[in-house]
Amino acid sequence: MYKTERLKVFSANLPFLVSVNIGISTILVFSGIYDGLSTDKLIWMFCIYGVSALRLFFHYGISPNNPHKLDFHFAGVIFAGIVWASYPYLFHQDFTIKQEMVALIIFCGMSGGSASLLSADLRSSIAFTTITVIPFCLVLMSMGKDEKAIGLMGIGYAIALCLSAVRSSTFIIKSIRSQLHVENLVANLESEVQTRTATILTLEQRDMLTGLYNRNSFTTKVELVQDQIDTTPTIDTFIHINLEAFHIINDNYGHEFGDLVLTKVGQRLTNIDKYYGSVSARWGNDEFIIYLSTQSGYAVNEYIDLVKEKLAEPIQHHNIRVTLSFHIGYYECHQPMHVLKAIKNAQLAMNDGKRNHIRIRAFDQDIQDKYERKEYLRVEMLKALDNQDFFMNYQPIVDIRSQRIHAFEALVRWKVAGEPIAPDEFISIAEENGLITDLGKLIMKMSLVALNRVNQRYPEIAISINVSAIEFENDEFIDYLDFLIHQYAIITRNVHLEITETAMISNLGKLSDVIKRVKEMGIMISVDDFGTGFSSISVLKNLSVDFIKIDKSYVDDICTDEKDQSIVSAVTKMAHTIHSKVIAEGVEYADQLALLRASDVDFIQGYLFSKPVTFETMLTQLAYER
Repeated sequence: MYKTERLKVFSANLPFLVSVNIGISTILVFSGIYDGLSTDKLIWMFCIYGVSALRLFFHYGISPNNPHKLDFHFAGVIFAGIVWASYPYLFHQDFTIKQEMVALIIFCGMSGGSASLLSADLRSSIAFTTITVIPFCLVLMSMGKDEKAIGLMGIGYAIALCLSAVRSSTFIIKSIRSQLHVENLVANLESEVQTRTATILTLEQRDMLTGLYNRNSFTTKVELVQDQIDTTPTIDTFIHINLEAFHIINDNYGHEFGDLVLTKVGQRLTNIDKYYGSVSARWGNDEFIIYLSTQSGYAVNEYIDLVKEKLAEPIQHHNIRVTLSFHIGYYECHQPMHVLKAIKNAQLAMNDGKRNHIRIRAFDQDIQDKYERKEYLRVEMLKALDNQDFFMNYQPIVDIRSQRIHAFEALVRWKVAGEPIAPDEFISIAEENGLITDLGKLIMKMSLVALNRVNQRYPEIAISINVSAIEFENDEFIDYLDFLIHQYAIITRNVHLEITETAMISNLGKLSDVIKRVKEMGIMISVDDFGTGFSSISVLKNLSVDFIKIDKSYVDDICTDEKDQSIVSAVTKMAHTIHSKVIAEGVEYADQLALLRASDVDFIQGYLFSKPVTFETMLTQLAYER
């Protein structure tokens, strides 16, 4: 089991052992201890030399990889033992008792040293001791009384040497076993380290779920691929894929099935990569990015058609079957460009396609212009928030019966370098860039400051403030609202918070609790743009909504479209049933007003009465009618 290691130990001792054999044999022959030099003794000495040469040949001439090398050494030990044993057997007839004692001591001493040096191979150790000592002892025991005693002593010593050889051999085997165990342990640790290092590198470079490159490694991989491309002009195309409504798959079938879907998408993109040499990565939860190098725009279109075809194949798991829909945006680089910039352009194309319901959208100058304007307004918005450059206009909400102002809707306005920016434009920018909460706080503060000043003269007037779903979901919203109400001594019933129907329904789980807490503070709730979403009457009832604002789209054609008339009438009756008031938005003509009054609408808002006005004009309007 440990033959190779034992051979190493045995071979390490062999040159010294052979040298001792040659030295002792030479001394025995030339020292004159045994009646001087003779031809027989010289022959015996040269036999020792020959055996020693043979053993050295085994040591140096046979490869350590030879599985029988230790066996050759054992044969050498046998030959050496036989030649040594022949010395006293051949010449003991002329020995005196003293010479016999000296010979036995020399042989026992040499055997003892050899037993230790040969202990890496137990059979060699025991065989050398047995062959060199015991035959001589048996010869002595067959002679006179004195020789018998010397022979018995020799046999006892030989047995002791054999037992010592067993212990030495056992120790060496244990040492070798321990050494091999440590080496195996170290090797296993090194292998484990290498395996874990490879795993870590894989985790660093690959998405665990899909097996595609992750965001961190994608750009590096693309740069490496680009460096390997020759000087032939190519088109570097970046393709951004967004799975549509992927959260619905998770909600309907569970995240386990959602993970399976992502895995399948990863497998399909990987197969395409293998064929086309493209590079795919998982860019987000349900977003993927692809890099493709081609020679023509036709090849790009062909590739995108293939991706579309493969991703549209149904995914089946047990009794669940889904077909993915998605939006693709892509950007063709005809000139060198930083990878992240190219990816950004592909993403902009995808986002523009989503907004305009275009499944596959190429990046063009129109998208570039839109992006540059958004980026310009984003930077300016940051400055405007710091400097509080936004301002408010207020549009009256009028009681349809008395024609008196009931409340005002606070409408935020903004100008950049003298250019008025449409609210829809800058509010969407604020939402996309995480600035809507800061903007909402500023709007809330300016509106409540205005309400405080108005209520000092007209305590019955309310102000309606638009609040986004993002603001409602902010954990600090309630605390900040409560802080402002106490700071400016606001009459809470005069605060109306407006949230769009679509935002309320899509975030109902989170918003319902916030709305209930707001209602407990005495604040009113309005549902804006009613009719554009899919509100449930029971939901509106349970939330105790105070006002329902009918969207302008139903008011515009109310005079000519009987369906709009019926919808307005039905919404008004439904709202009154759950004890909500109705506000009609966008009223511009007297005949619209007449029909709304006939439908029993409570309040109107629109250009027929007034456009949004400044705070000073608002005070003038109140003073005029009172």
